[in-house]
Amino acid sequence: MLALALQTGLTLLEHEQDAEIVEAVATGPTSAHVALRHTRAVLLSLIEDAKRELVMTSYVTYPVPDLVRALQLAQERGVVVRLLLETVAGSGGALKFDGSFAFRSLHGVEMYAWPVEQRIQGSRLHAKVAVADGEVAFVTSANLTGSALDENLEVGVLIRGGPSPRRLFDHFHALISSGVMRRI
Repeated sequence: MLALALQTGLTLLEHEQDAEIVEAVATGPTSAHVALRHTRAVLLSLIEDAKRELVMTSYVTYPVPDLVRALQLAQERGVVVRLLLETVAGSGGALKFDGSFAFRSLHGVEMYAWPVEQRIQGSRLHAKVAVADGEVAFVTSANLTGSALDENLEVGVLIRGGPSPRRLFDHFHALISSGVMRRI
């Protein structure tokens, strides 16, 4: 009986350790319902904490110097950085320049786009996600622009642990390895 109780306790502990910790992140006007945790601070922290690999997606990107610097420092630490970005063609002309433009000063960063010929007409690469090491994911409404990171009303969730970060990480890897996302 004691052995069964101990085994049950260990199993519960293992599940608790695997549990996802979800934190709301909001930039812009505050309310009593969501503590303001700046989108920029959460994203920069996620990049700084990455140890092996970082996958990020965005529809719109503008040069944000501290974001570019954080990605550069991550690379210098040996982190593989993969960016999945929208293109002018993919946006149907809604964007004025390809997402890769904002990161043109980075060398060695892997950049990918979703080719127009593989899409349903009118679809966009609209996801805004950052995943570090398959362990932490930030899913947000914020594009990689200064306004989105600091000023706009943006909402997201930071997920630590559990299966969701790994599933997102694996999803983007599958899109890359299957050729749905092509290196640019």
